[in-house]
Amino acid sequence: QQGNDEALNVAHAVPRLYPSDPPLPISPTPDFLLGALLAQAARAAGQGTIDVSGLAGAAARRPDVARRLMRATLLFPSVLPLVARALDLDASRLLLAAEALVLAGPAPRAVEDVLAAAIQDSKLTDSHAERLLRLIGAVGWTHVRVALHRIRVGHARTAAMAGHDAANTRLVTTLADLGVSLSEVGERQEALKESREVVKLWRQLVIDEAAAHPANLAKALGNLGLRLSEVGERQEALEVDREAVKLWRQLATDDPAAHTANLGRALVNLGASLRAVGERQEALKESREAVKLWRQLATDDPAAH
Repeated sequence: QQGNDEALNVAHAVPRLYPSDPPLPISPTPDFLLGALLAQAARAAGQGTIDVSGLAGAAARRPDVARRLMRATLLFPSVLPLVARALDLDASRLLLAAEALVLAGPAPRAVEDVLAAAIQDSKLTDSHAERLLRLIGAVGWTHVRVALHRIRVGHARTAAMAGHDAANTRLVTTLADLGVSLSEVGERQEALKESREVVKLWRQLVIDEAAAHPANLAKALGNLGLRLSEVGERQEALEVDREAVKLWRQLATDDPAAHTANLGRALVNLGASLRAVGERQEALKESREAVKLWRQLATDDPAAH
């Protein structure tokens, strides 16, 4: 059965790894042959019949070996144990290996978990993590993104504790990104925890620098309301959404062009929270106001709204 699964992986992966027009049939390319040999080595290592420490050592010394191991996992999942050992690399080589795998395209969940664990236990710098996040983008590799955002939060927290300039703003931004990624992978309680800290930090920043951050606090409250709704904390979500609407209403009064759309979104969220607790008449009232605002926005700028 394992052999059949790997054959299917090969059939699906080869056109992506070796693109051509028209598509070429599967052929014994060097990468394919290396993957097959690594798969056999992994099986033998699992049975204790061979020692693969030399291969792991080579991957630690040479990033090209690590990259080949990473690519081989896409065709032969049984190579994963070797990859897990080989990824005990220094930060720069781990970065090169991770980039090679991400650029190869979507990977099986088991491969992603190995990479995420290696990243989480690594000493990647903040710039390394940011570089990989830009490479990954907003689609796929969700567990790897969580690991990278954790790295960035750790660096930002260290900078904040050291009192670096603008460190608290950076910390709150990285925490917000981590909360979104945690929600995407279903870690809702942890996502809620991060969202609470984000709101707490923005509240303090509003006190310290009142003119700079009310909109950031309002956005954070909106995200917190969503996280609370996800875990069934409907009453608290309603209270948070009311506060967000209050803030956006004041901001929209001061600067309608910049914040009316945000008020409209907040009213939609408030209406949903009111319906969730059975306050249907008030929910209807908020929904009517949201529609009125969006109707005016669409009249003023049809292309945008």
